[in-house]
Parts: sequence; structure tokens; C-alpha cells
Amino acid sequence: MLMKLVGFVNGEATEHDGRYLMEYDPARMWIADDGMLCVHLLSTDDPANAKVYTCFASLHADWSRAVGTRADGKKDSPLTIYTIEAVRQEHAT
Repeated sequence: MLMKLVGFVNGEATEHDGRYLMEYDPARMWIADDGMLCVHLLSTDDPANAKVYTCFASLHADWSRAVGTRADGKKDSPLTIYTIEAVRQEHAT
């Protein structure tokens, strides 16, 4: 199972839109010049280079993984800024 990053939930375009997740490490974070919290995320157009999940539950756990608590008291799950699709490897294009 592969994770396809459809785009930001607010519709803002990113360089990862429509691409497959290749690497994600929320422990590697920094603050961008515009003040936005960023985490290590690499994506690919090639499904053969994408991160492979054994099942939907492990994909969902990675997508919703919290790295702490936000100022509003809710969990901080960086990948949930993306709408995603779970794609079976044999159906990936």
C-alpha cells in the first residue's frame, strides 16, 4: 500500500501534490522563514520509489502520527495537512 499526497486540505498547491510519499520523518523539523513548521518529507512520481506500507492501518498511523501538542491543545500531526489516497501497489501509476 502506498500513500499518495493529493494536496493540502485547504487547496493550497505544494510541490508534493499528486506524488507518492517516499520519506517522512517528523522528528527532523525546523521553522521556515515564513514561520511555518516544516518536517522532513520527500515525495516521488515513481511508485517504485515510494514508501510501502503493509496495510491501511500502518499507513493511517503514519499519516496521523503526532509529534507533540499544538498551542490549542490538540495533537500536532504534520501529515494531516494533506488529503491523501491509499493506493495498492499494483494499481499505482
